[in-house]
Amino acid sequence: MIPVINFNGQEVVFAGDFIPTAANVPVKWLASYDLNPTASLAEKQEFLAEAVENNAILFLQHDITTECCSLIKTERGVKVDKCFSLADIK
Repeated sequence: MIPVINFNGQEVVFAGDFIPTAANVPVKWLASYDLNPTASLAEKQEFLAEAVENNAILFLQHDITTECCSLIKTERGVKVDKCFSLADIK
């Protein structure tokens, strides 16, 4: 389950343990505690494509330096675009 919240007209996605930190945004960087990595790769790829399409902001509860980030699609896959705090979303 991934909660999606409309906050000030912006789609904010609580990434939880699915994408715990900004370093885990690239598709192949899964959490070490993932019990089904093959399924997670496919689900993550689909999720990231949809997040980029919707200009979603990821809220990363486990990242000590990046509270929120926007995403961008590159020729090498989806990457973190900008990092900011939840308070910066207006």
